[in-house]
Amino acid sequence: MELSEAEYLFSEIQPKNIVTWNTLISCYAESGLCDETFAIFSQLKKLDIDPVVKPNVISWSTVIGGFASNGSCEESLQLFRQMQHSGILSNSVSFCSILSACAELSALILGREIHGHVIRGSLESNVLVGNGLVNMYIKCGSVREGNLVFEKIIGKDTYSWNTMIAGYGMHGLGEKALQTFNRMIESGFEPDGVTFVACLSSCSHAGLVRSDGRGVQI
Repeated sequence: MELSEAEYLFSEIQPKNIVTWNTLISCYAESGLCDETFAIFSQLKKLDIDPVVKPNVISWSTVIGGFASNGSCEESLQLFRQMQHSGILSNSVSFCSILSACAELSALILGREIHGHVIRGSLESNVLVGNGLVNMYIKCGSVREGNLVFEKIIGKDTYSWNTMIAGYGMHGLGEKALQTFNRMIESGFEPDGVTFVACLSSCSHAGLVRSDGRGVQI
């Protein structure tokens, strides 16, 4: 839905319910308008006395994700804290958003705390949340913890494998990267361009490139 259309419908619909509010919040967030997104969200929070029209996990997750995807990671972390204090339980979307913020800020301690919430919510094996955890741990420098999560993900996708391969390469563990690549093939996954770039980068970082400029065969 276009932002202008969402604004028009929002102004016309009476009475407004939580779906109406969340739709407008989502449109602002998708347009990258963080200040406007937060302004609408703040208006919704003022209606919190109404048991029907008050921020829910979708409202919070949309705002948190909007800030995180636009590089405002500190703001997204603050909002996540506020959501916790308000008693709203996180879902896979809010966890993915906040894990992305932790990764960008290299906030390992906070990332581990979020991981604890993920475990309590029984979402560690969820592929989207699991991928977010793996990415967070790798970018925060803890490949071991990233691999532990990777092994627990049920229904790994190509992104899962690529993230782990690239993570090993990023930290100079070229042999591990190639072993993971081979496991990916054996598991029936088709490598894509990202996979091969990750493998070649891993060879380079680990010094697995011959003097003639050629890497090992993969």
